[in-house]
Amino acid sequence: MTKLRTIKYRQPVRILAVLLALLCLAPTLHAYAATTFDHCELTVNPSASAEFNEDLNKEGVFTYDLYLVASAVPDTYSDAYKFTLTAPFNTLDSIDTMGQVDPASADLEKDTRSAWDAWRDYAQKAAAIVKAGGVSPVTDKNSLAPGLYLILAHNQTPPADGYWIEKEDETEDSTQTPAKTLYTFVDTERYHYTYAPELVALPGKAVTEVKDAEDNVIGSYFNTSDNSDWLDKVTVNLKPGREEGKGDLEIVKTLTGYRGPYNATFVFRIEATLNNKTVYSDVVSLDFTADGTKTLTLKGAIPIGATVTVTEVYSGSHYTVGQATVDGLTIAVDEVARATFTNTDDTTNTGGNGLINHFVYNDSGTPLDPVHADETVEIIDGLPEEATS
Repeated sequence: MTKLRTIKYRQPVRILAVLLALLCLAPTLHAYAATTFDHCELTVNPSASAEFNEDLNKEGVFTYDLYLVASAVPDTYSDAYKFTLTAPFNTLDSIDTMGQVDPASADLEKDTRSAWDAWRDYAQKAAAIVKAGGVSPVTDKNSLAPGLYLILAHNQTPPADGYWIEKEDETEDSTQTPAKTLYTFVDTERYHYTYAPELVALPGKAVTEVKDAEDNVIGSYFNTSDNSDWLDKVTVNLKPGREEGKGDLEIVKTLTGYRGPYNATFVFRIEATLNNKTVYSDVVSLDFTADGTKTLTLKGAIPIGATVTVTEVYSGSHYTVGQATVDGLTIAVDEVARATFTNTDDTTNTGGNGLINHFVYNDSGTPLDPVHADETVEIIDGLPEEATS
């Protein structure tokens, strides 16, 4: 078992996800034991940002699960708590001396960052146990026994494939295999929020902030060796990363009156705008070798809230499209925007060909040389060449 020393640690301002960590300090013994609480109260806010919270606190969006990683009991001889890891988290390393920080350190910023890294890694290991399955969250979040808890944020109705994502960490050494970090996510009508797993200990004490040279708060701690009161009510502000959420678009094409022997290829231009700016532009194609219906799906490609126009810009040399443009489509969360086209034989005997070019744009939006990507197709449809002269 180990003594609970400090609580709540935050990443630097520029880091998108935050971990609340416990920073261990050398104990000072007292003639009395720590205050005993039968239960504690924890308030978890989706973010410290009012703008983020307005979005995340909408009905049916944000929630979180708590997992008891270690139970905490008051120490008999000092104003501190002791931790005992609970199953299945008892396979983790002991937390006896992890993340120790001395408030009198000559380099408090460096020590604080180092302690944060240790507790971030510990939260990652605890989250991996949850992800592996077989662990249930606490059932009553309104009355919590003292302990160390893992916080995992997610949508109230998670996707069928779960709320986990795994990202590769950035590395400057190209020869190194990047480490992978677990996150959970919450999607709203427009945004995609990512959350790092976080640890929080109950009860707590009033915290002291640690700032860097630029006066940014990089972390905070509480010291169990002071004489301040233990607090059974703790508030946590999570710090998610946010980016434009992206949704799906389907192009459904039906062809009747196919004429062989070559492929019948149909080309579509996709344009999406959001706030009067173009946010997506591409050209795609579908090939047919017989009558039927085919679907092309662009999954997670277009920002949520964007308005999409799909135009069939090439219908083959002798196929007629019923409606060449489908506009006014809106990309939404958990919905697939769908553009449907139907082509029939126009009874002519002409042939034709074409080529799809994909362009790469520089930062100023100027197109560079055309790139013939793997999906570039040569369009040859209609009658055999000797019959089209």
